[in-house]
Amino acid sequence: MKDYEYQYLDINYAMMMLGDSYEIYVDVAKVFCKNAIKQIDAMLDSIKGGDLEVYGRETHSLKSISLNLGAKKLSELATKQNDAFKREDVDLIMNGYQELINLYRMTLNEIKLYAGLN
Repeated sequence: MKDYEYQYLDINYAMMMLGDSYEIYVDVAKVFCKNAIKQIDAMLDSIKGGDLEVYGRETHSLKSISLNLGAKKLSELATKQNDAFKREDVDLIMNGYQELINLYRMTLNEIKLYAGLN
């Protein structure tokens, strides 16, 4: 849906990143959405199980692909969490992972809406 004011997406930025191609956006969004639930589950399982290596890999992956889709807020928060992982700042991770997951879910809904994947 193009005539909607997106709270979590910068569509102009995404179009710049993807060569002004809505078709490419949809293709990338399909992959992103297909993997999102698995990635969210992996992040939550890693937190619950104390395996922060998995959490670090997932936040690293999330920061890049989300930025390509115009999800700047999500990318920024994933970057902060990934930086905390690199510094072994467990307190920051534990205090921020739920915010990241919540933002991920809200952003995912907007990506689906824009890409017509609902």
